[in-house]
Amino acid sequence: MTTSGDTTLDPSLPVTELACACHGSDEQPAEPRDRFVFKLAICLALAGQGMVVGLGYNNARLAGEGPTPFGAAYWGIHGFLIFTVVVALLLFGRTLLVETWNNLSRGRISVESLFMLSLLGAFTGSVIATATAAASVYYEVVVVVLLIYSLGKWMGRIQRDKARGAVSSLRSVFSVASRIQTDGASERVSVNRIRIGEQIQVQPGEPIPLDGRILIGEAYIRETALTGELNPVSRAAGDAVQAGSWSVDGDLRIEVGRDQSGRRALDRMLEMVESARQSPSQLQQQADRIMVWFVPLVALVSLATLLFWLWLQPIWWVALFNSMAVLLVACPCALGLAMPVGLARGLYALSQLGIHSRSGRLLDALATTDRIVFDKTGTLSEEELEARTVHFSADWQARQRELLDTLASLEGISQHPVARALAKLRKGPRKEVEEFHEFPGKGVEGRVEGLRIRAGEPSWFGAETRDWMQSRTTTNSGGKGKKQILVSVNDQPAALVLLEEAWRSDTLSALEELKQLGIRCDVLTGDPQQAAGLPAGLPIESGLLPEAKAERVRSWKTEHPRLVYVGDGINDAAAMAEAPVSIAMANAAPLTQSTSDALLMGAKLEPLILGIRQSRKIRNRLQGNMTYALIYNVFGMGLAAAGMLHPVVAALIMVVSSAWVSWRALNVH
Repeated sequence: MTTSGDTTLDPSLPVTELACACHGSDEQPAEPRDRFVFKLAICLALAGQGMVVGLGYNNARLAGEGPTPFGAAYWGIHGFLIFTVVVALLLFGRTLLVETWNNLSRGRISVESLFMLSLLGAFTGSVIATATAAASVYYEVVVVVLLIYSLGKWMGRIQRDKARGAVSSLRSVFSVASRIQTDGASERVSVNRIRIGEQIQVQPGEPIPLDGRILIGEAYIRETALTGELNPVSRAAGDAVQAGSWSVDGDLRIEVGRDQSGRRALDRMLEMVESARQSPSQLQQQADRIMVWFVPLVALVSLATLLFWLWLQPIWWVALFNSMAVLLVACPCALGLAMPVGLARGLYALSQLGIHSRSGRLLDALATTDRIVFDKTGTLSEEELEARTVHFSADWQARQRELLDTLASLEGISQHPVARALAKLRKGPRKEVEEFHEFPGKGVEGRVEGLRIRAGEPSWFGAETRDWMQSRTTTNSGGKGKKQILVSVNDQPAALVLLEEAWRSDTLSALEELKQLGIRCDVLTGDPQQAAGLPAGLPIESGLLPEAKAERVRSWKTEHPRLVYVGDGINDAAAMAEAPVSIAMANAAPLTQSTSDALLMGAKLEPLILGIRQSRKIRNRLQGNMTYALIYNVFGMGLAAAGMLHPVVAALIMVVSSAWVSWRALNVH
């Protein structure tokens, strides 16, 4: 069984999704991957061929070497181009059409509206060009617009499905309990069938599926998922336990109870994750706000252009072509292509640094954040405890290495988290252990080379040994904030081992660099112990339950809309879902990974600092692209409305401008 601060989910949990999820409100399930990839491959092949044929036709027509209008070759070329559009519409057009209709029916003008408007403009202009043989065609634009929209939509749905699946998988683990019947036998039933006051049985290594109170038994309980506490805590008869925790080593009989809300603490945590997940992303909200005025503006300019030219001269196709030129020059490629390209380039750069994400809002958040909230255990600290301090009794001062090797040999038999830390004390070969016994919630005992060794909780020992321990913690560095393990040899005090957290190698330097970057840092932890060794003045709140962490983030994000939360445990999931952007450590629990927007790989925080610096550079470049795109669209639509921009030129400008801003987005160093 493994342990890591705030991160550990028992290996028996069937949650295996290791992906980042994007916030969003779209609840429609994603299309199966194989089916989507098959459709995408067909569409890409047709789009590539369409671009080659369309470019060849347009160049030949401009050079006066095109096929005879309305001849067999002419209809063969145009028929093939129309065929590529029809196939693309059949494969991907339904989603865009339905989304556009649904948004408009609710009075919302979204980015779908702009995609649809540009698609219709390109298709209508191309059909007119085919019917009149008077201009170039742009059928490939329709296919490209559909591909860009459909690919982004599918990826978003995939990630939301993974997040929902991780929540469902975790909930399912705690959905069954062993209910004690009147005859003393147990039966496996759904937790929904168990009433308050009934009793359940939890064996060693099993999850505790319901809140309640221990009637019989004693065990170490891992509460990491709920409190973030690194160390399993000792619980005995009369102590309360919560669903979402695990019995490490004891057989327990629990009387089921509920809090005043009538729900499990675990359910409340998962509901917070799900409810926060339903709010739309900030990037989507920003895009919608832009589309609210930009789409009507494009439509009005196009309509006004049509009416003006019909009034100016009764040549309908000139008026229509000028109107279509407005739509083509305002095609969202400059905005909708360069921005995804820039975000993709930025996310790739972040991945090279060890920060993996599929959400562009991570890039924006890292570039603009002024507050980062860290979990402590397993995020700022290493995953496991370390035995850094050992106080020896007078009898063992001269034989310290012998005692440590003996203790490590004894603890090496157990799989308990504390035992693993103590087992690392061994330098030499393991000694033979006899009469080994493990006492749930207390410690271990055995005989090594004729010596009876006992190691465990101070409360397990007699008054004489505890008094010796008290004297050691008073006269030396003390055990405040550290896990204390007493060791006795033949019932005589031998050593006091202090287990403590080990900060990541660059934790202190990373916190200092963040301060220099003008970013405030906070630490929220479920560990009741105060953190020692962190910089003075760093705000730290200890002993927080998941709801309290989420509440802090909820209250802060109004003032800090680009707040970033960095954590690793299941108890961080609710706070991560509340945060505008969240990052999970690479060793994080699967639910936490699915809730977060990114994974921070490796064992250091340095990539986060480098990612912030890189994101700021990329964001400045993308902001320049946005300014350029705005000027380009306004100026281009003005020329098209004035009849100074032929659809061929409009399409050329659109391609050139898109290539230019894409090149700028890709070349950020």
